[in-house]
Amino acid sequence: MKMQVILLCAVCFLSQAIAVAQNQYSYFNDRRFFDPTELIGYTFTPDLMEIPDKDISRPLSPGAFSFGIAPNNLYVIGEQIEGLYNVNQINTTEYGFQLVLLDTYDPGKKGHLKIIQTPYGYVEALIFRRSQLEPEMVFFLPSVTENLESREKEWFTDLREAVVPSPDSLYGMVFKPFLRIQDKPRFQQRLRIADSTEIRFIEEVEIIEKVKKLKRKKGEEPPSDSLQTEVTSIDSSAYDIQQKIIRKFFVEVRIRRDAEIGGREDVLWREEIKNISEKSDERAKGMEEKYLIQIETEKGNEYALFLTAERTFSSFEFGDQVFFARGR
Repeated sequence: MKMQVILLCAVCFLSQAIAVAQNQYSYFNDRRFFDPTELIGYTFTPDLMEIPDKDISRPLSPGAFSFGIAPNNLYVIGEQIEGLYNVNQINTTEYGFQLVLLDTYDPGKKGHLKIIQTPYGYVEALIFRRSQLEPEMVFFLPSVTENLESREKEWFTDLREAVVPSPDSLYGMVFKPFLRIQDKPRFQQRLRIADSTEIRFIEEVEIIEKVKKLKRKKGEEPPSDSLQTEVTSIDSSAYDIQQKIIRKFFVEVRIRRDAEIGGREDVLWREEIKNISEKSDERAKGMEEKYLIQIETEKGNEYALFLTAERTFSSFEFGDQVFFARGR
């Protein structure tokens, strides 16, 4: 029974990991990691493989090899090493992290996945070893090309870009996140321009007019109905005109994703906002999340928008998903 549950989770995670890995790499500067728990749900897709002991070096097409990290397993796609590996433990090391691995079908085989980081938390390489009897394989992550960097800078919202002076100033703003993390099951997705993901805060104004004809006083002449006169406006002296202005506020999340029946589909979540408030953490500094804008909707749901100490957009919690600014 336990093995069936593991295999079911494996199928679910692999289907999402394969969809992410197909036709695209994971880039060196996509994501920073500061804690082992932040690795969970992430899939690395390298562009270069080297086996130092065999003097082998070859470029990789997108998705030829990928490493997906789940709470208790590592899912590997790639020639000769593809499989499901049990993660015995994740250690923090001087070079980054190390996953201690056991082969699910042969626990006697012990291996590892070393995650090599820069001092700033970016992952530049992975070192995989299936067992003690096999050589280490080194996988490198590519850097974003200048052309892609230029296009993505125009689209995505950077960490220092969108300033939110106050909760009331949210309306009319649009945030375009770079990373999406789903909680159950845990899954991280580096968003692309083609995903068209947007978070919008909208104010809608409706003006309702009530027009009531006033009673004429005794002896007062009615307005002229001469056919020679073109009437272009209402004689306000003859009517009581009352206006009622109704303001409604909404939060929208749009995303284009892979449909279950194939192809792509546009998904829209939209809720009316009932109440909005703000809290702050005075200990936060710089780019740390200091301000929390709490959003309560008419449906009774609660969402959270986080700002840095400079009051710039950092992340947005929406149900079981969290969306992050680029550079977060």
